Amino acid sequence: MIETYVATAVDGLAFGLLLLTVAAGLTLIYGVMGVLNLAHGSLYLAGAYLASGMVSGGLPTLALAVAAATLLGAGGGVLLDHLTRPLTGDQGQLSQALVTMGLALLAADACNTLFGAAPRPVPPPTLLGGSVHLGAM
Repeated sequence: MIETYVATAVDGLAFGLLLLTVAAGLTLIYGVMGVLNLAHGSLYLAGAYLASGMVSGGLPTLALAVAAATLLGAGGGVLLDHLTRPLTGDQGQLSQALVTMGLALLAADACNTLFGAAPRPVPPPTLLGGSVHLGAM
């Protein structure tokens, strides 16, 4: 019985931290660049598909895949900035939100068309492949 409550509490904490990460990313991008970018998840999506393809393609180390995915995300961010600035100009946050949300929907549909909707698992490194037992759990 107590295991159920503890597992639910840990799941809730993990989901709350995920929401905190998304909110911090939106705040940081808006604060630094002055752009309300709702398509930054698409950059993460592209990097994840690149890393997944590199690791399943026989790349010996996950670190190189993560580095390549990071470079793709950063380059995509620069490209996204240069593409959306002329479209939104000084029209305010609503136009920025609409343009970047539209780009996010296009990117999600393109990835769904190219790669399918099935999840693509990436095997964890052997160092991280085990489990950790906490007390009696």
